[in-house]
Amino acid sequence: MAPKMRPMMWSSVTTGDQAHTGDFMASEGSRIIAEVEAVAGFGKVIAVVSGNAANMKKAERLVEAKHPNVVFNGCPAHTMNLLLKNMFKIDFFLRTS
Repeated sequence: MAPKMRPMMWSSVTTGDQAHTGDFMASEGSRIIAEVEAVAGFGKVIAVVSGNAANMKKAERLVEAKHPNVVFNGCPAHTMNLLLKNMFKIDFFLRTS
């Protein structure tokens, strides 16, 4: 997200056999932030939504070190999915569903 720009999906990256490590994802995230800033202006990216997996959390920490003004949010749909998945492991919810 950037001020005065509607939220949008900026790009999609085909990674092939590249492992989705935190380092790789941080590198790609920083590259994409630089692309957006080239269009919108330096420092205009204010938020990024990503997955909630451990590799993405590591990537967030690495990118935040370079871009301290960018806020990272986990995907709310993925968070809800994980919540419901864990909820239905509890006996109470299994008996009442």
